[in-house]
Amino acid sequence: MLALALQLALAPPQQPPSDFARAESLLASGRLTEARAATERLLRRSPDDPRLLTLLGRIHLDWPVFGRYAAESLFVRASRLDPANPEPFYWIGRTGLALGGDDGEMMSRPALLEVLRLQPDYRDAWELWLRLYRGDAERRDAVEALEAHAGSAGADLKRSQLLLELRDYPRALALLARALFESGADSAGARTYELALRLAHLDTDSVLWKQVRGIATPREREEYLRIGPGEREDFLRLFWARRDPHLASPLNERMGEHFRRMAEARRQFALLHPNARYHRSRLWRALAGGLGEPPGPELRGVIDAARATPCVAELPTAAVEVLSGTMSAGSLDSAGQTTVNL
Repeated sequence: MLALALQLALAPPQQPPSDFARAESLLASGRLTEARAATERLLRRSPDDPRLLTLLGRIHLDWPVFGRYAAESLFVRASRLDPANPEPFYWIGRTGLALGGDDGEMMSRPALLEVLRLQPDYRDAWELWLRLYRGDAERRDAVEALEAHAGSAGADLKRSQLLLELRDYPRALALLARALFESGADSAGARTYELALRLAHLDTDSVLWKQVRGIATPREREEYLRIGPGEREDFLRLFWARRDPHLASPLNERMGEHFRRMAEARRQFALLHPNARYHRSRLWRALAGGLGEPPGPELRGVIDAARATPCVAELPTAAVEVLSGTMSAGSLDSAGQTTVNL
């Protein structure tokens, strides 16, 4: 008892809940009038706080009978103040679903699409989007939004579902196989990849080739450029047969290893794409002799600093080692390293 009393005496005092947490608690308990009054008081002090605007919007959304359009206007304002946060867009989507009808769908669809673009696995945004009408145009929009997260197993699974609905079977099966391999389901991944290989002649975007070109030899790269669509399946089967560590086993273990290594390389070096500076900076294009007028003399200091910074395209060693197997993924140090175009 003495030890317990001493522990309680020495413990730091509990902090009272913040005003925001108190207002959120009032909303969760259904005390809407009190929650609204508390949130509006906070907004008078911080009128441009996107968290408070979103909270007040949620209160209006829960308000009986009316409040949907007031909620939407608050969520829209919050989304403009914090466009990288999926939360306001998510609640716009929920508001549209609560409204129902054509107007509600027009409100929900772009908002939930933005959530998928920002964070594909955010709450139940994907399930909510699936409840909306979707034609081929809507499916293509969602595929494009999810492409920003290529390599994420969750995003790839969603894209493969949409591509199957669009009847883009080679691309859908290739993405699904990659997601399965990356998640460790090698047997299921191999079966799905086999189906993708059988449709390689329909792979107009060369998705199957793009998945493996990072480990292809120069001779294989030249050969792929020469072959026709009907030869792709045999080419890729031979490509993997050359890399099979155990020819007697029914499963090519190198496949799953390759896709997991590729995912690790993307995770470690996602922000160091070798062409990022070239495509996003007029100054860098001018320095590289590409498009864009050379900068004026007022930027001489910037140019000197840029020239002193090594171009990321010149340092691909770490990611190449990850893909080739000469470096273990656990030993990576991302400082000062870069990656090949994966």
